[in-house]
Amino acid sequence: MKFNKWKCIILCICLIFCVTFAINARRRTTSTSTPTPVPAQTATPAATSTSTPTSTMAAQTNNPTSTPTAPNTATPTAGSGITVDLTEGGTSSAQYDDSPSAERYPNVFDNSSATKYLTFHASGWVQYQFSGNSAYAVNRYTVTSANDAEERDPLSWTLSGSNDGSGFTTVDTRSGQDFANRFQTNTYSISNTTAFRYYRITMNNNSGTILQVAEVQLFGETGSTAAPTTANTATSTAVSTSTSSPTTAATSTPSPTTANTSTPAPSPTSVSSTAIYLYESGDQVVYGSPGSNDYSSHWQVLVVGDGYYRIQNRNSGEYMHVENLQAWVQCGTIYDIWYSARWAVEDYGSYVLLRNAWQPSNYIHIRDRLGYAQQGTVDTGQNEARWVLQSVDGTYVRIMSYQSGPTATPSSTSPPTNTPTPTNTMVPGSRGATMPYTRYEADAGSYGGGAVLRSAPTFDYALTASEASDQKYVALPSNGSYVEWTVSTNGAGVTMRFTMPDSGDGMGLNGFLDCLVNGTKVSTISLTSYYSWQYFTGGGQPVDVPTAGVAGFRFDEVHWKLPNALRSGDRLRIQKSNGDGIEYGVDFVEIEPVPAAISQPSNSLSVTSYGATPDDTSDDLAAFNACVTAAVSQGRSVYIPAGTFNLGNMWVIGSPTARISNITITGAGIWHTNLQFTSPNQSMGGISFRVSGVLDFGNVYLNSMLRTRYSQMAVYKAFMDDFGTNSRIHDFWEDHFECGFWVADYASSPAFVATGLVISNGRVRNNLADGINFCQGTSNSTVTNCSIRNNGDDGLAMWPNNELAAPMETNNTFEFCTIEHTWRASGVGIFGGSGHRIRNLYIKDNFMSAGLRLDTTFPGYHFDTNSGITFSDITIVNCGTSKDFFYGELGAVDLKAPASSVRNITFSNIDIYNTQRDAVEFGEGAGFSNIQFTNCLIDGTGKDDFTASKFTQPHLGMAIMSYTGNGSVTFTNLIMQNIEGASPYYLITPGFVLTFN
Repeated sequence: MKFNKWKCIILCICLIFCVTFAINARRRTTSTSTPTPVPAQTATPAATSTSTPTSTMAAQTNNPTSTPTAPNTATPTAGSGITVDLTEGGTSSAQYDDSPSAERYPNVFDNSSATKYLTFHASGWVQYQFSGNSAYAVNRYTVTSANDAEERDPLSWTLSGSNDGSGFTTVDTRSGQDFANRFQTNTYSISNTTAFRYYRITMNNNSGTILQVAEVQLFGETGSTAAPTTANTATSTAVSTSTSSPTTAATSTPSPTTANTSTPAPSPTSVSSTAIYLYESGDQVVYGSPGSNDYSSHWQVLVVGDGYYRIQNRNSGEYMHVENLQAWVQCGTIYDIWYSARWAVEDYGSYVLLRNAWQPSNYIHIRDRLGYAQQGTVDTGQNEARWVLQSVDGTYVRIMSYQSGPTATPSSTSPPTNTPTPTNTMVPGSRGATMPYTRYEADAGSYGGGAVLRSAPTFDYALTASEASDQKYVALPSNGSYVEWTVSTNGAGVTMRFTMPDSGDGMGLNGFLDCLVNGTKVSTISLTSYYSWQYFTGGGQPVDVPTAGVAGFRFDEVHWKLPNALRSGDRLRIQKSNGDGIEYGVDFVEIEPVPAAISQPSNSLSVTSYGATPDDTSDDLAAFNACVTAAVSQGRSVYIPAGTFNLGNMWVIGSPTARISNITITGAGIWHTNLQFTSPNQSMGGISFRVSGVLDFGNVYLNSMLRTRYSQMAVYKAFMDDFGTNSRIHDFWEDHFECGFWVADYASSPAFVATGLVISNGRVRNNLADGINFCQGTSNSTVTNCSIRNNGDDGLAMWPNNELAAPMETNNTFEFCTIEHTWRASGVGIFGGSGHRIRNLYIKDNFMSAGLRLDTTFPGYHFDTNSGITFSDITIVNCGTSKDFFYGELGAVDLKAPASSVRNITFSNIDIYNTQRDAVEFGEGAGFSNIQFTNCLIDGTGKDDFTASKFTQPHLGMAIMSYTGNGSVTFTNLIMQNIEGASPYYLITPGFVLTFN
């Protein structure tokens, strides 16, 4: 056959296109801190080209659940002389790890231009280390620009190599580099013949204080100069990622396809000889009793990142996944970006739970004895959902059922037994929550037809934009005005943050906007300002009717399901076409997949069997109460199917004199089950739990008609009162209550306190007061992986109120949460207690409020017996205020000691950006002792135009300010830059001791 060079080239190009096309069709999860949408992945130019922009891929496949054939991943043999991408299987590090949680340095070497690294510095280095002791001679490399502001692109850089990680040799130097297009890949051929274990690229941006890059790839021959070491056989559940100070190199975990493994292996409990194991059969994960040497029952647990793992079969090399949403767990070839193939390993000591990342309510279980491993919602208190990881040889494990065998009598699906709080599987050092949506900022989209960009660059509170994301939104004032995005992710669920004017009586206006996909109208979105707009006149307490005071709470949210899921490359448009006189504003949209509805669990009772009827106007509260009563008496759980159920009063579950021991209540999912509280009146909405044992509640959306705090007497929280012991509230979404959670008991003396409570995977949105408040003795409890947005007062709070003889709070944890748009107080407020941990948070765009605050204003226990409270790995952006609702100022980190001293507080790895006035502030006269700040960055202060102060000190935009002479604080490894005030960038009242190390 005659060889045709051109046909071969065309065939190769087509193959590359198809593989890239298939990869980009898969689902992706991003955290809420992603500032701009990411277009579809682009093709890499040929190796010989330079400075050539990549081409955007076409629209993606319309078959989101089909599993494509895996790409050919065969690797040429060592020393073959074939040039390949070498950035597979190693570890990355960076000079700075101050990035938003979805834009950290491992993205530089993840072989995807759809992700990026962003650091709030004009220059910095990223580094790649090959696995084991391998060393390669890089003879070609690429640099790819990221998705937004061109001035952030690398302009010049030096590529250097090292074999010990300390002494580096220059390999290549470039200057004046041009990335005229977004996602443009430039290729650079070099004559290097020296093999190095480490490669570092030190970059400088075009201008400004932000550097970003999407991708760096290193190419060379596959033969290394040193043989790789054997596979890592660590058996710890801890992921080796760490966050360092801005001046210290940070390291990351290798990509999930490498030999580096992290195998959680709790010690197995004793089981009978009929113990059963998971093994692969065909494309399914099944269970049975294979021999201990049967490789189909051997699994390798591989670190992915973001707290997730991949589970690979030893016999076939294939992975567990749920990509096609079958009833069983699948086993097959996967793509790296599939979240359907990622698993959280929730470690309870003697057993683990295996939860899917893409379907976060679904666990691996064998509840119904169907011969295969099921995936879905299940009572995690049942042994059928519990697994023991038995080490085989240090690398592989066998996954054994916690129960005695396949013929065992099914355990009751009654409420779970008391279990310890699970070990968190989020990546150490990461910041913020991991949510299933991708955000698209309005100002980053295209807009026209009369649309206007509104902004408040100096945080002018008279401007609505001062409450918007990054203080910018797009206004739609007239017919035909629109904002539009070309999306890069698939999904039918859309959430929109919007604003519209209030009415003269404070009851709000009603209106609507159109939603179009690819130019065709698909939905009409009903909007109202009924819930929003509060007014402050200096006393701190809001009123609902427009006044001459400062307005706040001017944005709200609405979410809807599209008739057909968006695909990567589709155009989503929000447009005004109704002809009314209202100017609407769009802040951002978030797009996510809508999981299938959760079916009714076995051994459960449905509220519909007791008279509840979804999607009508009847009151379903009596039916809900009857179902709970029956479930408790029969030892069964409660199921709320898909649909909207109206509840005309507070749903009280148990009573102070007859608390329920244990109960499980589940809905069909946050996109399917809607509990609508229909009364706007005091004490007539929300859920009051009166539980003494274990409560398991989740998979619902809650909304209400409340629109006022009733002068702090609304008594209308989404969740409140007695939460029992070791309870779990999870996979929930709530809007428009007084508070999201108020964990306290005001019906007993001494107060009945919550302990071991875990609140996880939730959305706490648009409430008039606190998002979540641990109050009255709440201890050993955790909030993890939650989005806390647009709440009045504090987003997260701990208030050890001693009313009704409540004990002091101890050992609570707030972690891995994204807190945004808090108005009136702070992102996180801690008012006393001991042993608390506040960590891995991302706090942004607070309005007239601090990022973090400690205060002894409120009655109850303060910090007098505190043995140590820690704040760590927290990013704070656009927080603090020159003029709060009391006409005072708050630092981005604000410590006040009016009633008693604040003591024994440690802050580490805290990054503070763009503070409106002062970054860290100390005030009031009771004093501060043993306050430690270590590895902190303060970048940007005095961003507003307001310099007056009600205190005696001037208000000049300092990194550190005190208006008290009583106390001391120590800063170790503090970086200060872009400070408005004059050097030395701090202003301290005489008597206050400030120490720098």
